Amino acid sequence: MAAVRCAYPRPVAALWGSSRRADGLRSHRYGAKVWGGLFTNGPIARSVRDAALMLDVMAGAPRPAQSFQSAIERRPNKLRLATLNRSALGPIEADTLASFETACAAFRAMGHQLEPVDVDPAARLSECFGSVVAASIAAVPFKDSELIDPIVRVFYEAGKKMSAPQYVGALLEMHNTSRAIVQSLMPYDALLTPTLARPAMLIGELPSAAPACPSGFR
Repeated sequence: MAAVRCAYPRPVAALWGSSRRADGLRSHRYGAKVWGGLFTNGPIARSVRDAALMLDVMAGAPRPAQSFQSAIERRPNKLRLATLNRSALGPIEADTLASFETACAAFRAMGHQLEPVDVDPAARLSECFGSVVAASIAAVPFKDSELIDPIVRVFYEAGKKMSAPQYVGALLEMHNTSRAIVQSLMPYDALLTPTLARPAMLIGELPSAAPACPSGFR
């Protein structure tokens, strides 16, 4: 099951990004170790074709048997696609749902099979994900912690209070839950889901106040 997504702020900037760990691409040593595997290498581009070109540049050695550029020239067979348009973490605004349904309709028109799933990875990973992020931020050697963004500070301070057993437990939970989620999605070729729960926010619209809890990635 391949996962391709675009995360903030890429959708705000109308950029296309792939966070798939492609064959031949190695994750950064610091990100893979300190952030528990949350980091992966991938391009940010304005088109799939440009992203494929960058993936070929990043592939290094040994290179994949087939280049990413040549792969996009091949029309895929009929795909079985999972769709997810809701989460227990909060509502998804109507404009976002409308855009998502438009995209799904385009895949159906191309002959692909779409099936809704009730997996909700975000809700299942929220607590352990927040703990791993907090500990990872706390491990960063800030010269002046007073300059840390107020929202980031909540995670920084929570991570400083975390014990080694708590961190290891959160990391194991995140990895085991992720494996269970991937296993449930194995019958599908890809998962389609909205990037954001609402239309992209304007610059300056993001809150500057601290969230209510360290695991509050909402």
